[in-house]
Amino acid sequence: MHDASPMIQFDYVSKRYGTKRSGTMALRDVSLEVPRGSAVAVVGPNGAGKSTLFGLALGFLRPTEGTVTIGESVPRDYVRRTGVSYLPERFGPPPAWHVGEMLRAFAKLEGAPAAADDAIERWGLARHAGKEVGELSHGLRQRLGLAQALLVPRERIVLDEPHEGLDPLWRVRLREVVLELRA
Repeated sequence: MHDASPMIQFDYVSKRYGTKRSGTMALRDVSLEVPRGSAVAVVGPNGAGKSTLFGLALGFLRPTEGTVTIGESVPRDYVRRTGVSYLPERFGPPPAWHVGEMLRAFAKLEGAPAAADDAIERWGLARHAGKEVGELSHGLRQRLGLAQALLVPRERIVLDEPHEGLDPLWRVRLREVVLELRA
């Protein structure tokens, strides 16, 4: 049974880019609670503020108005203290990096070197481990991004446009992985 207390809370959050006169209001008066153990999808058209919402939740951005908390912490402090699994909307490692070497290096940085081989297997990248990132199709790059983001278990996972470029089989597999992680 998961604790139902809010893991992430937005209280009347607004985010403006630029000045009041010439800026863009990306979010206005957003209030929401995301309980621990929940899987939430944020859906909306391009330019609706989804990536801004994620940036605020991760502490990459600060709200113009309102507050964002994770447990009792501001997002940046929480992320620094506990880490987060994150796949940005545009995952783009250097094209000359090799798939397997990249994942092994990130796994070593995480203190979990064995996680790389597990991720390569889980995300169907074994045939591509020796390739350069620049040789991969869009869908394979997305699977590489998911493999990197989910190398080690984290309490908090933020995936921005995770289905982008995935074929139907891998979209189903991603949903399965999300359910596994949620459990």
